[in-house]
Amino acid sequence: MILRTYNQATDIRGIHDDSREREFVISNERRDSHGTIIKMDGWDIEDYNRSGAFYYQHMTGMESPDNVLGPGKASKQGAELVGRAYFEPEDINPLAEKILRKVDFGTLTSTSVGFMPTAGHWGVERMNEDPETYYFDGAILKEFSIVNIPSNPDAIKKSLESFDHYMMEQTEGHKSEGFKRDYRHKINQVRRQREYLLNLAEKRYFI
Repeated sequence: MILRTYNQATDIRGIHDDSREREFVISNERRDSHGTIIKMDGWDIEDYNRSGAFYYQHMTGMESPDNVLGPGKASKQGAELVGRAYFEPEDINPLAEKILRKVDFGTLTSTSVGFMPTAGHWGVERMNEDPETYYFDGAILKEFSIVNIPSNPDAIKKSLESFDHYMMEQTEGHKSEGFKRDYRHKINQVRRQREYLLNLAEKRYFI
């Protein structure tokens, strides 16, 4: 299962007029809207750095080859996971040129990582962790994308549903029945809030 988590205000680095290379902070150890934290020392980026790419809106299937915006690299820099993007030239990928110009203009500033979880745990208080936060101790980076949230609510909904399913499975494995009950209630509350926001996004962008 590949999960996706969004960063709505990413830090864009390495902008040079004569280069098509850009750097993005694609993950850090801040608690995200799913109530999870991906530990920086748990990131596995070795395979990604052999042949990784970055995408537009996580469109990694057969929609269009131009959704692959170019090759990518990843590196750990302190408490941040940084993605380096090499945008394809305009003559072979007009979409990459458009996305690059929107990034430089400041229209597109959000990124999202697609990863495969390999290990995790609920927070332990005696370790100064939040018991209601799920910590990913291992994650294999599969891809990262430049995304325009919330103008594609269908893609967001699909991603959130898979993440909610994963988190519900982790909740079922938790020892405390009280925790399970409270967390199920919290997930339902978050889901209702997301559905409300997605409905607003649909009305705003697609009517």
